[in-house]
Amino acid sequence: MSVRLLNTFIQSEPTLKPLLRRISELSQVQRLYSQTVPPALKKLGEVGSFRDSTLIIFAENGAAAAKLKQVLPEITQKISQQLQQPIEVRVTVQVDLTGQNIGLRRSTKPPMGPQALQSLRKLADELPPSPLKDEVALLVARQAKTELS
Repeated sequence: MSVRLLNTFIQSEPTLKPLLRRISELSQVQRLYSQTVPPALKKLGEVGSFRDSTLIIFAENGAAAAKLKQVLPEITQKISQQLQQPIEVRVTVQVDLTGQNIGLRRSTKPPMGPQALQSLRKLADELPPSPLKDEVALLVARQAKTELS
């Protein structure tokens, strides 16, 4: 289905027509944001939503949010001028609920050496039954599993 045909279909449906308007407005704001934000900061955030003259920018982490907040007055002024209406811009940290980044970080850690693994096994054997012993045993089991992979 081509974009034109899809747009025609959406415009013909009264319940979907507001959706097309919102998508158009959001893509315009996204384009303005991309043109306004300094090139070095483009990868740190993206437009999350634009509703009731409030632009929400999702930052990838706290440090990125802090950097984007430093240029917020400039971004707000330029986008307000382009849209010819006053807007408010907020930056929030977008939490990655997929766990993808966590998985990548874990896979890049080097495996534990044989001596360290042996010391942890010995520690797990010597500890009295406790949550600490359970955690150390779990760590040993995980490391042994990665060692076999």
